[in-house]
Amino acid sequence: MNAQNLKEKADDFYANGNFSKAIETYKSLKSLDDVYDDIARANIAIGNYGEALVNYEKAIKANTDNLLLQYEFAKLLTKTKNYNEANRLFTNLIVSDSLNPNYYYELGVVLEKQKDTTALLQFNKTFKLDDTHQKAIFKIAKYHLMKRSFIDAHGFIDKGLESYENNVRAYKLKSANLLLSRILHTCSGLV
Repeated sequence: MNAQNLKEKADDFYANGNFSKAIETYKSLKSLDDVYDDIARANIAIGNYGEALVNYEKAIKANTDNLLLQYEFAKLLTKTKNYNEANRLFTNLIVSDSLNPNYYYELGVVLEKQKDTTALLQFNKTFKLDDTHQKAIFKIAKYHLMKRSFIDAHGFIDKGLESYENNVRAYKLKSANLLLSRILHTCSGLV
């Protein structure tokens, strides 16, 4: 079989959920530079994050300018709790493309995991670049709810529901916001 046929066969195995067979077929190619990322994704699918990390590193070395590979690698680093390295990569991605809202969001997630209070700043930057970004809106609204800034939380929740009216998480947060604000208002009236 020629390389193109092997690659197509491996892609077919991957598309049909036969990830181990896909990995085996990808690895049988003579040059792996163009499939390290495919091997990484297949390893993620079977839960072998260590091999996925190794293959993403190889993919990035072979394709140094590919921001998507760097983004996927950084997300995997976050998932595997390599927060310092993920932070560095997301920061570099932002330097490369300062208009991509997901880079700020993912950096915010990493900072949140690192207990860094500047995470909210990244979620706000995400929102400024994309005011329909549901995950960022949720994080910002939740922050305001926790700080008992109920009006601000309500505003963000409603903004999120404007662009995705069936967002169950937003409705749950809205209910919590309303309930907590009423409880605190009632309690303050008793004092």
